[in-house]
Amino acid sequence: MSVSAHNEKTIDKDKLKPGYVLNEEIPFIPGLRRGYVLSQSVIDEIKKSDKIDKVNVLIQGKDDINIGGEDFNNDADTRKPEITVPQIKTEELLGSLFNPRHADKVKEVVELKKKIIRGDDYEDRVLMYKTSNLEKFTGAMRSVQVYLRKEAEQLIEHHAQTAADFEGISALPGISVTGELVNKLNAYEKNVAKFLEAALLEKKIYSACVESIVMDVIHDVGYKLQIALFSAVSRSYFYFDFLTSHSLQVLLVALITAIEMTAIINEKVKNFTEADINTFLAISKKTYTIEELVNLGIAALLHDISLKKQIPDLKHSTELDIHQESMIDLHPSNSFHICKELNIDFDVQRAVYQHHERFDGSGYPSGLLPRFFTKYTSVIMFAEHYVEETTKNPFIRDPLHPRQSLVNILSNHRHRFDGDVVYAFVRAASLFPIGSWVQLNNGDIGVVVGFEETKMAKPRVKVFLDKSMKRIEAFEIDLATEEVSISKPVNGFSVTNAYPELAKLMFQA
Repeated sequence: MSVSAHNEKTIDKDKLKPGYVLNEEIPFIPGLRRGYVLSQSVIDEIKKSDKIDKVNVLIQGKDDINIGGEDFNNDADTRKPEITVPQIKTEELLGSLFNPRHADKVKEVVELKKKIIRGDDYEDRVLMYKTSNLEKFTGAMRSVQVYLRKEAEQLIEHHAQTAADFEGISALPGISVTGELVNKLNAYEKNVAKFLEAALLEKKIYSACVESIVMDVIHDVGYKLQIALFSAVSRSYFYFDFLTSHSLQVLLVALITAIEMTAIINEKVKNFTEADINTFLAISKKTYTIEELVNLGIAALLHDISLKKQIPDLKHSTELDIHQESMIDLHPSNSFHICKELNIDFDVQRAVYQHHERFDGSGYPSGLLPRFFTKYTSVIMFAEHYVEETTKNPFIRDPLHPRQSLVNILSNHRHRFDGDVVYAFVRAASLFPIGSWVQLNNGDIGVVVGFEETKMAKPRVKVFLDKSMKRIEAFEIDLATEEVSISKPVNGFSVTNAYPELAKLMFQA
């Protein structure tokens, strides 16, 4: 494309938008050269610089530029064509477990979805983050031993990839809590059930199917996975298979936590100086690329697979006998041995084995300490514990309210879990996660249906009951704009036991 006066313009940095293309090099920010496609995070960096006032950008199209420079008119003809993802039929997805031809096709779709999330300028963004940190830590790296220098270089590369991947994930629009999301969760659960059955029946299966299931969750729901968790937990009142639904819920909590932890750490790294290299080396190991999120999801789906084999009719209301309780004690190691037969990453297998270990060595089956954990273990152990404590299941007689569970961890069991993991989940989901039942200070009772990230203590609540626990016409209230606040948590199971229809009505919240 030739450059003309009609498709370039110098505009104020505050008017930059994602998708604009640089028509100049910006020397104050590493990696920003002519032709770079701006993302929101890069625009934020430009806005922070007091050395930049205006930026020359290029319009890749034939439309006129707004005279004031506020907007560029980009119609469908001027946008880059979207990547077309082939539709995978259910029989092809499940067939990919055993059929290499189907597995290759599903694998191709998984890679295309990664490409969509990452965007066309992925390599440029990785280079920008990598160059920035190499320059930041150059002096410190000269003084460390060679093996540490190599580790630092690898972690700088990895951090750059996670930062670029997070930008792509956070930009996903996601799907709403109603309608399509509920249908998606039904499809996810059925596919997970088929995958787990196949993993138990066959000595060798291909991993493309489960990779596709996890990738679909990330691609379809995006950054706001706590909304999907709300629907998944709500469905626990009428799901068809306990272990499948439990594993899906653990998957969602694990992804919520890992993605948020990546966001927190990448934000911290931006403000690091050369003196912070040791902290960088420690915490950047806790960030996740898309591939690592997929592995984390696979570990979540497989962590209880031996129970599906040994207690196939396990329900949330099952009362375990002594023989079954002994199976519970052995299920991490039994699940690990099943996973050894599957075509999955060894660290995923180890995370399955370690999902009941604890940071203070008090867990089982081996009482391991963190230095022996995989990258995925600390997230899986928290996610499994949280889901088990807050949902109906055969292992805990009285489930806790989400707030009670989180406060209990923070107050009494902080030493048993990775604090960064717990903080990441609390920051993403709040102490009153979406789906929590609460009583307001005016007596009304409702369920948390959403919140603004800056006002997590004042969520949106859909009210279903008055202070005497009588049904009223449902209405939604935004606590951020009203003079009403949360008084206390309410046991959601007592509410839905009294009014079973509310379990389904929650989908519409």
